Amino acid sequence: MRRVSFARAFLEALGATEVRFGNIADDFVQGEVLYDPSDPKERQEFRWRITEEEVPGEDALQLLRLLRDEKLLSIDKLRVSRDELRERFQRASGRKISDSGFSNIVESVERIEIPMLDDGQERGDSFFIHE
Repeated sequence: MRRVSFARAFLEALGATEVRFGNIADDFVQGEVLYDPSDPKERQEFRWRITEEEVPGEDALQLLRLLRDEKLLSIDKLRVSRDELRERFQRASGRKISDSGFSNIVESVERIEIPMLDDGQERGDSFFIHE
């Protein structure tokens, strides 16, 4: 399931040490993010309302993995400029990408919001990434 892989990469880029999935339906995935598995208070439930068809493409997933692997986020904000991020992405992918093409990839990641849950209810806060 692309939704599960994408949600895991997105949440790990934001600092999750583990992502556990519980309820998966046709139009959402739900689970729990762990930041410190030894501390039960360092957990947050989430529900992402998305179908398989709506999941951003492979380039967005590759960008999330780059953000995670190179620790390029400070909480939810990029630590590097878009130009530097593009250079790193091109090196990692082994291909050239136009400014507009890369902007589309970044914006597809920035449009994602995964709502947090408290006691199974959305609380108005969400996981997201921004510049």
